[in-house]
Amino acid sequence: MLISKSRDEEILTIKINADLIGHRTRAFSEFCKKIDSEKITELIIDLQPVNSIDSLGMIEISKLIEKGINIRLINLNHNVSLFFNCHAPYVLNYSCQNKNEAIASIK
Repeated sequence: MLISKSRDEEILTIKINADLIGHRTRAFSEFCKKIDSEKITELIIDLQPVNSIDSLGMIEISKLIEKGINIRLINLNHNVSLFFNCHAPYVLNYSCQNKNEAIASIK
């Protein structure tokens, strides 16, 4: 799975460039461990290319929230939003329409 990163001031933005299922979720989990070790406190996750997410992907995102990282999810498509709505609706409280909205809500 390819994850691209960029920074806007203190906010790290990552873009997941594949569906967040199966073995790709394990790669995302390893990436999240690096985020934790780097003491990242503000994170935007761009899910635009993600058409499907499984429970392991949801758990990894939930873990980031539980660790107190100020997180925003952007560009959720219908399938991903529906999955979160059914399995972890509280995660949708951390979603924004776009990066500008996410940055404004983090600050």
